[in-house]
Amino acid sequence: MMDAVATACAAGVSALDRGAHEEARAHFADALERAPTLLDVRLLVAFALARAGDGDRARAVLDDTPAIAQLVERDARRLADAAVGLKALHAARAAVTTALGFAPRDATLHATLGALADRAGDPRADHHLDRALALDPTLIAALLTRAHRHAARDEWARALHTLDTAVKTAPDHALARYQRGLLLLTLGRFEDGWRDAEARRSLAWHQHATPKGIPAWGGQPLAGRTLLVWGEQGLGDQVQFARFLPALAAASGATLAVRVAPPLVDLLAPLLPAHAHIAPLGDDVRADAHVPMMSLPALLGLHDEWAFTRAPYLPVPAPAITAATSRARARIGICWAGNPAHAHDHARSLPLDAVRTLIDGVDAEWISLQVGAPEHARCADPVLGARISAGASLGTTMRETAQCIASLDRVVTADTAVAHVAAALGVPTTILVPSLPDWRWQRERIDSPWYAAATLARRGRDESWNAVCGRVARTLPGYRAVSVGVAA
Repeated sequence: MMDAVATACAAGVSALDRGAHEEARAHFADALERAPTLLDVRLLVAFALARAGDGDRARAVLDDTPAIAQLVERDARRLADAAVGLKALHAARAAVTTALGFAPRDATLHATLGALADRAGDPRADHHLDRALALDPTLIAALLTRAHRHAARDEWARALHTLDTAVKTAPDHALARYQRGLLLLTLGRFEDGWRDAEARRSLAWHQHATPKGIPAWGGQPLAGRTLLVWGEQGLGDQVQFARFLPALAAASGATLAVRVAPPLVDLLAPLLPAHAHIAPLGDDVRADAHVPMMSLPALLGLHDEWAFTRAPYLPVPAPAITAATSRARARIGICWAGNPAHAHDHARSLPLDAVRTLIDGVDAEWISLQVGAPEHARCADPVLGARISAGASLGTTMRETAQCIASLDRVVTADTAVAHVAAALGVPTTILVPSLPDWRWQRERIDSPWYAAATLARRGRDESWNAVCGRVARTLPGYRAVSVGVAA
């Protein structure tokens, strides 16, 4: 039987290498059916599927591991490592719990269980973190999770103290310093925040994306030379930091070679100064130095929010229909969900019942700015399918989305790239901010240091998205003073 299992696994890997994903899944299913309890097979299949970009199936393979509580310590630890890496949360918690049965004084296992419980919203996270830090007060992983939990409870001073402890304990720990940088930015301490955030350049995900063979730019003049500016992290980050490109060209004297995510090339091209050029990330370029886009404020010395260009800075892409205030009904764009692969998408994306609450009491022409799975879910919903129209010309580029947004009177959006595009165009934009905000939206304030057109609608720690949407509905043109069925 083992020969047949090995043959099926080998055939599955070969099929993946050829791009025959369905064939690969069939071979992997055959291997798992023949040897459902053989951990080596399960791990191989999960990693192969993840490598092929099928994260959901990879996680399901690990979460379906039978009899995790009966694994020996070595196998429990192997499964735990794989499950944590692939974010298979059920398998991860079960495997770590099993491993702790063999090693109850392993501080790292307690810290991992604390982080998993925190991710699941389980209050027992604090118990596991207490245990981890009692065993090892200098354990960075436990300190980082503890700081996150303080921030989630609005205990910002305690969160900063915990991160200060982590950095003092391990000054060269890049993730600890980067996390402190993000917290400092959240608190509006931009100079210190930008400096600490530069530690991300030492993290594996950043080094993987960093252009090879080109020296990093340190702020020196580059007149007559070429400076590669590359987008990092998400689409919204790249739109937000593109505002600094004209200042960069002036300060460096260089010809800018800008590389951004493919959907943004046409949108951001009009921002570029003369002689600059833009292309998708991954395109070859010869340059004398490079700089990641999110390092620009630090290198340009922009430490106060007045320097961030709050005014609209994206040119309205033509052809676009100018928003008309004389319409009988306002045209309001709505975007309620982001990329599900985002680490915190579970916190920022809205359920469809909250979207119903938002539109129920507002007499407006609602326009969907969603694409992909969320848009398919809207079309399948009888209420939302009837009340919300598909956005005009929503295609593969953000330029097309921007053309649609420019024709609207207002946009209501989750914390996604749409929020950045709409606010950068100057369209009045209400951004729905999770209870633990992303650093750029800071704390408490309802305006934004980044966009004059943005209003922030914050979700309270014990508040539902339905309640937030009920509040937002009352601020919109066309609101009717009727019950909108807000759930507590």
